Parts: sequence; structure tokens; C-alpha cells
Amino acid sequence: EKYRRSTSVLVMIVAAHVAAHSVSPHKEFRFLLPVLPPCLVLAGAGLADAFDGGDHARPPSAKTKKNKILLMSATFLLNALPLAYLCTIHQRAPIGASEFIISAVSSHRRASPPSTAAAPTDFSVHFLLPCHSAPAHTHLMTSEAVPTVLALGCGPTCRAAGGGG
Repeated sequence: EKYRRSTSVLVMIVAAHVAAHSVSPHKEFRFLLPVLPPCLVLAGAGLADAFDGGDHARPPSAKTKKNKILLMSATFLLNALPLAYLCTIHQRAPIGASEFIISAVSSHRRASPPSTAAAPTDFSVHFLLPCHSAPAHTHLMTSEAVPTVLALGCGPTCRAAGGGG
């Protein structure tokens, strides 16, 4: 409660940023990254308010301390499980696909006779994925091959070509 007045301006800034990007026809998660730190500040203020209880006149009881520890443990556990899944399994696919492509190119080069071995830039990769969802060049470069990477365009000009403006 004591943080409500001081965070109201921050809430308005975050809401204005999200609203402005919500009306844009080109939406990407990375556009919300600038408001992530203020959102964390707001979350911290809310947690501090929840743990503080607002009453400093009397010391917290044993039951209050136990409830705070329970709330903190539940918050940690509810966030740790999705975090572990998202970091180790869910986001692994784009990098795994790039590693598979490099492995296939390398094994093809080793199997080719030296006289017919292709030049280092002779393979291309076509990503039919949403904008910025594959690590493209960063994970496809090797000492033996430099790929040509083609991906779906996501700039405003590709939408304008269809007459959408």
C-alpha cells in the first residue's frame, strides 16, 4: 500500500508503452523488452507490500512469518518449473535444428571425394519460420562452410507489397 502512490506513474508509463505497441501492425516480443525492468520494479513493490503487511506498529507474529515463507516458497516453485522447461526443452529446438544442419553439411563434405568437394559457400538454408525465431547465421557458420541463409521477411515493406499499407 505504501508503494501504490510512488508506482502509479511507472504503471502509466508501462501501460502507455504496451498500448502504443499494441496498435502497431508489426508486433514482436522484443518491442516489450524496454519495459521489462519497470515491470520487475512494480512486481518487487507488490511483493514488498505483500510481505510488509503495511503495519509497522507491531512485530509480525509467528503465523505471519510462516505465511510469508510459504508464499515465498510457492512463488519460487511455481516459477522454477516453467523456467527449467522453457530454458532446457522449449527453446532448444531452433539451436538443435541449426546443429543438425551443420552436422549434415559436415558429413556430406566428408563423404564427397576431394575433387568434387564443393566450395565453402555452396549450401543454403531456407527458414520458413516467424521473424527472428531461428539463430540463423550465428549457429550455422563453420570453418568449412559459410551458408546463404534465407528467411521470411517481417519488415513493413513485405506487408505493404500485398496492398495492406
